[in-house]
Amino acid sequence: MKTLEELKSERESARRAMALRLGPPRLTVKVGMGDIGLATGARETLKAFSAALAAAGVQDVAVLACGCCCAPESQAPTVTIEEPGKAAVTYAKVGVELARQIVEEHIMQGRQLSAALLK
Repeated sequence: MKTLEELKSERESARRAMALRLGPPRLTVKVGMGDIGLATGARETLKAFSAALAAAGVQDVAVLACGCCCAPESQAPTVTIEEPGKAAVTYAKVGVELARQIVEEHIMQGRQLSAALLK
């Protein structure tokens, strides 16, 4: 039997999936999940983005796993934010805390975190 929290989580996931089916996402978050990304914590980064977006009630952002973005190993895991009509923005060394900051600053308020951008 599932707990109330598990059921709420499933409901929220279904709502997000339905919202994305109804139209294109406002933003797309791509987490580099190549071998280097996975070895440096990309799986936790992806989960952190999904959790932070759900906690903030953001339903118009797609979070996707993608292959390697060819950044140096020292920059992994990387995350690229794509917004229609704008240049993609890539962040480096994105762990759980930085993922939360990106959601709060970049995704919700439109301000890039320049210190964390891939150089």
